Amino acid sequence: MILAGEILHLFKRACSDGDMEVAEKLLQALELIDTRQHGAASSYKPLSQAYLAIGELPAPPRNVSGLIKSSSVQ
Repeated sequence: MILAGEILHLFKRACSDGDMEVAEKLLQALELIDTRQHGAASSYKPLSQAYLAIGELPAPPRNVSGLIKSSSVQ
């Protein structure tokens, strides 16, 4: 497996583990590799796969507690 493929695997693992700080750094590494290989013929684009994986992440829960105003009188 090429380096970008291994980083992609770790990126997906970090996302599934909820470690978004690590996932962000791994995505940055994939972006760097993609920039260096720009124009190289490849049918497998790890950076594209990473962006697709981001789209498949569940939406974070919304914090609506700040949106609901209390109607209780003190």
